[in-house]
Amino acid sequence: MSKFIKVLFFASIFLSLFFASWFILNGDLSFSSDIARDFLLFGEITEKKIVLIGPKSSVMGLFHGPLWLYLNYPAYLIGNGNPLVVGVWWIILDVVFLVSIFVISKKLFDITTAYLATALIALYTSFHTATFFNPIGAMFTIPIFFFTFIRYLQTGKPKYLIAHVFTLGLVIQFEMAIGIPLTILSFLYLFIRIIKSTNKRHLLSFFVLLIPLSNYILFDLRHDFLLTNAVFRYISPQSGDSVTYNYLYMLYDRIRLMISQVEFVRPDPNFRNFIVSIIFVAFLALQFRHNKYKQIYLSFLYFYIGFFILTFINKGPILYFYLIPQFPLVFLIFASFVTSKYKKLFIAIFAVVYLLNLQTAVSDMQASQKVRGINESSWKFLNQMSQKVYSGNEKEFGYFVYTPDIIGYGPKYALLYQQKVSKDKKANYLTKKKITYIVVAPPARDNPYLSYKWWKEERIKITKVPVSTYKFPNGYLIEKYELSDEETKVDFDRSVDPGLSFR
Repeated sequence: MSKFIKVLFFASIFLSLFFASWFILNGDLSFSSDIARDFLLFGEITEKKIVLIGPKSSVMGLFHGPLWLYLNYPAYLIGNGNPLVVGVWWIILDVVFLVSIFVISKKLFDITTAYLATALIALYTSFHTATFFNPIGAMFTIPIFFFTFIRYLQTGKPKYLIAHVFTLGLVIQFEMAIGIPLTILSFLYLFIRIIKSTNKRHLLSFFVLLIPLSNYILFDLRHDFLLTNAVFRYISPQSGDSVTYNYLYMLYDRIRLMISQVEFVRPDPNFRNFIVSIIFVAFLALQFRHNKYKQIYLSFLYFYIGFFILTFINKGPILYFYLIPQFPLVFLIFASFVTSKYKKLFIAIFAVVYLLNLQTAVSDMQASQKVRGINESSWKFLNQMSQKVYSGNEKEFGYFVYTPDIIGYGPKYALLYQQKVSKDKKANYLTKKKITYIVVAPPARDNPYLSYKWWKEERIKITKVPVSTYKFPNGYLIEKYELSDEETKVDFDRSVDPGLSFR
């Protein structure tokens, strides 16, 4: 039976990694705006070597750290900017993460929990491996943060406290909206515990946080405390603010997110996740009743519920990527219910959850045929589009990119990457040449009548008819213009490209 379980476990891991690699195996990657932005920031690292901030957060004036960028930068260099090489690196990172989950689960609970937790999380991460960006870094580190917290409570050894505090800094680097609440909760509990103990010197371990946050400190000193002022603006009531917040609705929303939005099952028809969450609570109550792993479960509830309480500071919506980094920890706790008195019942429930996700993984793999090389956010499509621009006979040309969101990170990076692999041609972005291309993304779905005609004529100052137009099935256009010397000298609005200011 033990051998059979091991074979079943490794088969499930292999299958999950196959799902996780499906886009890469087919030469594609999801190249959303957030991912394309990261690739443009890789170029900034190549130029500057050292950057102190990473992507912009959802709070005006605040930025995530650059750790996610530096974690992926070696793969970017090895692949000479090829996103598919970075995609392979994401699979490797996923494997390392799964190994850490197995070790943590085994040390906190037992080997059976490790098998179940790793299998479930491997299948879950396979849904995301084609779309990794900075919150995934928080997903990788939160289980370590939790493990070191528990180990410090159990042993009182300062090495676990130091590791715990350092890991908190890493979570902040990856996703501030999660890292800051977890840091507040952790420091509050540990401060009270240490003050009441005879090991007050352990409080010095808190200063370890300054190491992973040193980039923020340097950035703030160099920029007149820009980040600090942004934090104070965010948490302070604005003078003259007439907005009335419905805290009762916010309470309902937080409870709804906490109970029914954990992705035990993807997708979620017929309130499946709500049902599994109720089962989760029931098994948790049984574990408390039988006094099993009480300290671990109480710590989990403290951080999980505490996070949602602290989100009341955020008057806006709780975004999806604030939640997904926490799901693997929830799944780990869920898998630990195999240690309960009702082990056989739980394994049956676990099997249903796993098989539903397996069914979705297979369906997603089949449905990807309608996305790969077709969708606007498909790297395969964007690469083919850029190759089309570079396929003309001219040795030098200029080009512009129009997208409804203005920033246009995806097509811009694809065209910049094509310059690296098409060394016999010289392309000039935001420049008018005798041969000039305009790449036009489809109009916004919520405003299909929005035309780029005004943008082209009034901001780019090109009013003539293109000599050729190529239209892709998904709505993308490539317009080719032949401009006279006088037309190339007509200036245009340089602000049409905001660069990375909206990163």
